[in-house]
Amino acid sequence: MKARIFIGKEATGKTRVAKMISEYIGKDKTVTLCGGHSQMKSRFAFSDLNENTQLLIIDDCPANFDFEKFFHVIDDRQNGGDLKFSILVEKQGKEPKEIQIPYIIFTTNYLSEKWSKLGASFRELFDIVEFPLSAPFL
Repeated sequence: MKARIFIGKEATGKTRVAKMISEYIGKDKTVTLCGGHSQMKSRFAFSDLNENTQLLIIDDCPANFDFEKFFHVIDDRQNGGDLKFSILVEKQGKEPKEIQIPYIIFTTNYLSEKWSKLGASFRELFDIVEFPLSAPFL
């Protein structure tokens, strides 16, 4: 499955929907990180992930967030499978290990135009979901 980028103004339900999905996948199989935190620039940013992680939520990504970190995928769609995102997990005192995550959700208020300029190479990996999901009742 493609990664999802939930985009919209503040208080439109992006994080709430991501958390609801995590309850479906399983809280014990979900890792949530803050996209705007300086830790995301650290090589240890993904140290909470393990082989059991099924869903990675990166919440509140800034406008300059680097989605290119997530371009490395295993694509088994031609054989009836799906995408799995390869992420290098580094933990202090341990050898780095690459793991595959089947589901990733990003939340952001703004998505830089540079990503849409990449065209199909970006859209093959990411679906953009605009919030609010429906117009409010008047």
